[in-house]
Amino acid sequence: MAGDRLTFPIMLGGLLAAGAGVGALVALLTRGLPNNERVPDQRTGEDNGSYVDQGVDPANPYSQFRVPPFSLTGADGRPVTEAAFDGEVTLLSFFFASCPGPCPIISAKMKDLQEATAGTDVKLLSISVDGVRDTPEVISSYAQGYNADPERWTFATGDPALVEALLAEMLGYALVRRASDPVTALDGTTIANILHPTRIMLVGPDRRLIEAPASATDAEGVNRLLETALEAAGAG
Repeated sequence: MAGDRLTFPIMLGGLLAAGAGVGALVALLTRGLPNNERVPDQRTGEDNGSYVDQGVDPANPYSQFRVPPFSLTGADGRPVTEAAFDGEVTLLSFFFASCPGPCPIISAKMKDLQEATAGTDVKLLSISVDGVRDTPEVISSYAQGYNADPERWTFATGDPALVEALLAEMLGYALVRRASDPVTALDGTTIANILHPTRIMLVGPDRRLIEAPASATDAEGVNRLLETALEAAGAG
């Protein structure tokens, strides 16, 4: 399950890796993505109302959000870093394999987008927020369940602390593990629900965010996302 601070109607469940100074982290956690997104309180997961309009470039309201340096591990065991975005047009999503809520919906939509962008240079990347349980073997099996083309759709996992730091640096998002809202993990154990971004995002070749519709169930928004991705990749 996940809570999305870029607004999502289903509050359920996944993201990446990096590091930021404490002062920078505090500052970043007071900003929000467009559409009046808010940051969940790090301790309770509740909305703390800390949205600040950044007054960004009207041509791209997401331009201040950029993928920072990070280091994760792919489903094939090889490193996945920020270089995966460089020079590419990439559809980005977050998940965890045990998520019973929006993650399957998001991943199914990513599968649709993979098919809709077949034959183009558009790439896809899905990142787990549960690196403890989502080993490369686990995410490899998860990827196969969605017929992910390993040449175009990469799955990555890594140290949860690094993923949390990346979320904070890239989006100003405070990842929350809510023990009061448990879910059953793939191994049968009970784990805290993980509140994470639930949008599908489009990242440009300069690692800056281009588009991020409100939800994977927003047909109009996802169609716009697809059109923008194809145009950015020179296939529109």
